[in-house]
Amino acid sequence: MTMCMRNQKGCALVGGTGVGKTETTKGLAATLGRFLAMFACSPHSDPQSLGKIMQGLAMDGSWACLDEFQLLQPHAVAMVMDYCQGIIGALRSGLNKCIVSTGEEIVVSKNTALFMTVNNTNANSRPIGNDVKTLFRSISLPVPDMAMILKAKCAGYGFKAPKILADRLKIFIQQCKEQLSKEYQQLFTLGSIATVVQFASMGRKLTKEERAELSRASSQVSLAQTQSLMRKYTLY
Repeated sequence: MTMCMRNQKGCALVGGTGVGKTETTKGLAATLGRFLAMFACSPHSDPQSLGKIMQGLAMDGSWACLDEFQLLQPHAVAMVMDYCQGIIGALRSGLNKCIVSTGEEIVVSKNTALFMTVNNTNANSRPIGNDVKTLFRSISLPVPDMAMILKAKCAGYGFKAPKILADRLKIFIQQCKEQLSKEYQQLFTLGSIATVVQFASMGRKLTKEERAELSRASSQVSLAQTQSLMRKYTLY
């Protein structure tokens, strides 16, 4: 991803659901201390609004990430690519301005960077066009090794036998996804289990009273998340 920015190109993260496309982009922005604006694309996205947003981010020097880019309609893709071509062309030429097809002049900061995520397993996904491939370099993300990530988390928090603990947590997550309904499966993701490991590590360093207080706080948060999720599915 840093090589894409060094070569003055956009970065397109391609992969299935849950492989970490969005989180990888957020993590890079947080590591480098850049402001990242995320836009959830949909078939109903307004092309004019997207163009104005791209213009404002280019002037400010912020990073832009078009999440689920494959959901955009062809006319919206054409509008976005027009602005992307102008911005990337200005960055490559070392210019601080560019002109889009509408004749409007845009100020471009040298700190601007463009990203997009593409879900290639979505039933409504469209293949990436050649115009997108010209401006954006595609990076494929495989399914993450859950056991390895959990092992690293457990080892980092000082647990004994992190590999055995990680394998058991992986089996637990898989069984939850196989046996529970969809509204409850979202509560047992890799991120939520990592949070549990973190709380367990904190609990080892606390007194008996502090451990009980932490347990009550965790239960209240879990209950609030469950109730919120149930209300969401009840509305639909």
